[in-house]
Amino acid sequence: MKGDVIQAIGDPFGISQVHGFCLNDTDASRYGPVRNLYALKFALEPKLKSMLLHGRILTLALVIWAMSPMQTTFAQGDTAIVVCGDAPLLPTYCYVASDRQVWNYESSGSGTLRLKFLQGTIENAVFDSLEIYDGTDATGTLLYQHTGVAVNLGPDGSGTYIGTDIFDAVEVYSTTGSFFMLMNSDGSVECDGGTYDYDEWQWEVVCLDCTIPVASYTVVNDCANSQYFIDVAVSDLGTATELGLIATGLTDTLFVSSVGTATVGPFPTGSEVIVTIVSLPNTLCNVSSSTIVNPLCPSFVPCPGAGLQETYCYTANDMRTWAYELQGGPGNLRLTFDRGTIENAILDRIYIFDGPDASAPILWSNAALYPYAGGDSTGFVQQLTGDLGPVGSAVLSTNNNYFEVDVAATGQNLYMIMESDGSVQCNTTTYDQWEWRVYCVDCANPEATLNVVPDCFHMGYNVEVVVSDAGGDSDLSITNLNTGDTLTNVGVGVHTFGPFPVDSLSVIRVFNQEYPQCRTTSQAVTYAADSCVIVSCGVDTYEYCYGNNEDRWYNYKSAINGPITIGFSQGQLLAGDLITIYNGLNGSANTIFQGNNNGSSFAGFAVNSQNVDYALTLRIRSNDTGSCEDSGVAVPLQWAIGCGAIGIDELTNGSFSVYPNPTDGLLQIELGNKVEGKVQLRITDMSGRVVLEQQLLMNGGTRNAVDMTDLQSGQYLVQLTTPDWVKTERVQVAR
Repeated sequence: MKGDVIQAIGDPFGISQVHGFCLNDTDASRYGPVRNLYALKFALEPKLKSMLLHGRILTLALVIWAMSPMQTTFAQGDTAIVVCGDAPLLPTYCYVASDRQVWNYESSGSGTLRLKFLQGTIENAVFDSLEIYDGTDATGTLLYQHTGVAVNLGPDGSGTYIGTDIFDAVEVYSTTGSFFMLMNSDGSVECDGGTYDYDEWQWEVVCLDCTIPVASYTVVNDCANSQYFIDVAVSDLGTATELGLIATGLTDTLFVSSVGTATVGPFPTGSEVIVTIVSLPNTLCNVSSSTIVNPLCPSFVPCPGAGLQETYCYTANDMRTWAYELQGGPGNLRLTFDRGTIENAILDRIYIFDGPDASAPILWSNAALYPYAGGDSTGFVQQLTGDLGPVGSAVLSTNNNYFEVDVAATGQNLYMIMESDGSVQCNTTTYDQWEWRVYCVDCANPEATLNVVPDCFHMGYNVEVVVSDAGGDSDLSITNLNTGDTLTNVGVGVHTFGPFPVDSLSVIRVFNQEYPQCRTTSQAVTYAADSCVIVSCGVDTYEYCYGNNEDRWYNYKSAINGPITIGFSQGQLLAGDLITIYNGLNGSANTIFQGNNNGSSFAGFAVNSQNVDYALTLRIRSNDTGSCEDSGVAVPLQWAIGCGAIGIDELTNGSFSVYPNPTDGLLQIELGNKVEGKVQLRITDMSGRVVLEQQLLMNGGTRNAVDMTDLQSGQYLVQLTTPDWVKTERVQVAR
């Protein structure tokens, strides 16, 4: 009969070689009797389509019948008889609002009854329901019940509705020879109309008079050639004597006649493939895989090496995958987020898998369980909007909810998926771009502690980095992340870093030079300028023999609620060297005195504080042309700190006061005791320029007046020099 069919339609396109089958009399043993014309459909369908496209008229009703399963129409609630060994029934239904339908199927003959959905969408189970029972009514065993959110009833990739990415792939078998299927819908979303465009239901009911083959499928990537293969592992041929393996995109059929693994391919990377196993001679027991696509070819992470630095700014309705594979020497593959914001997990999600694809265990997710992965969801929580990096990493985001994502693979691969809805996303003013590193780790993190060593004389501090464990064989580097200062080729021991200005922040990182990801990073450290302040009421005596290119600071604050005084007892400076005294806690305060006393001795020179902090700052600076240290000056500087400024009523011998201060021109000078001999007056501005110099005739008295009306408004230093002492006071001229 098979030869009659070919003869009747002719063989203008070589049908006898369709898909690798030889449709001649000598191959009758492969197909068996043509009583099962469904087998002929499998062999002829591609050529028949081609013939139709060329205008060929086909008049063989028998062949046309063989090309399609039976499209059976019957009244709802009637029982459809499914003859074992016949072509499947292909019912369809598009449910409406407030709908209720039942379907009954009963097998006739010897075989197993199967119901399988090909496509179709159903709304959330709260609103619409579908149940399939093994029997003639709802008292039978429940084989399938729709639960949860809206789903596609068919296999992966079936239908056109994109509102859900969940495919239930409904396929059930009866042990009683009967199915009872029941559906109900509410008055809202439905297949027939509305805004959701649900797919029509299509299902297949067949009575198998054979046993279905059993096989599993494994993708074998060939990333170097941008292709992949599929290993089909056949563990049971069922009742078939031979199996034909057909795959999307391939023109040839691979035949197998025993259990084992057969490889089909190649397929272009990223292409979707369905493998169909044709059961011969009875094609009713054909079985197809779900849609197969190879995992994303990974980016290779060198080991050892600096790793990969990745960035991504996700958009609305986005879905993106990343794959990584370790390449090179031994080590552990690690992924660490440095920054990045993700919306509430109900809307936007990220999954990181411990393997080459989404079937591997989840290492971290902001959502609950990956919907396709299965397994235990313990430990996964639906997270609120937050930041993927470490605490403080956000720049734009103000969520203050840090996930600190840092995961390590147990093998050679990591796989990451993100998906977003149509609302908030990265490219907004409050969401940070994702930044992460993927790298190889073949060492432990170094162990180090820090000691902050103040250097108040230079208004700075140093950091002692105490490395107790290098974490590996390679040398280490130490860097201040805030300044960029770096030490290289160091190991276990104490390493001094600095100096850094007081009040400045230092973040110290110690890292392996070969594997930079093996590192330890400190919290920010500093030394506060206030900690350099010497609180005193003396009399405390200080002596300093200054050197070349010096810049030395002393900060003093009164221990009582009153002024503090710096009084020199000896010392001098060379030309180009300076003493500056600031009226406050640091160099930002106003200058009381600046100069070198014209190279003369500072003996008797004293300054009182005139601020609410009762503080003075002394700064000693020198050039490189001579100093006390190299014997350019014979006598070191020496001074004492005391509390309580000397006023008009408490002047002691060797001191003076001025008033009124501020003055509008006429300044009164009051000495603590009668002065015999000459008293030299010198007034300088704050730059050290002499603006008035004269002798005062005290005549054994204690008071005199100086006219400053010719001077501009501002700050001035008034210095008196007697045969016994030299003292200075600051005066303000204000008009």
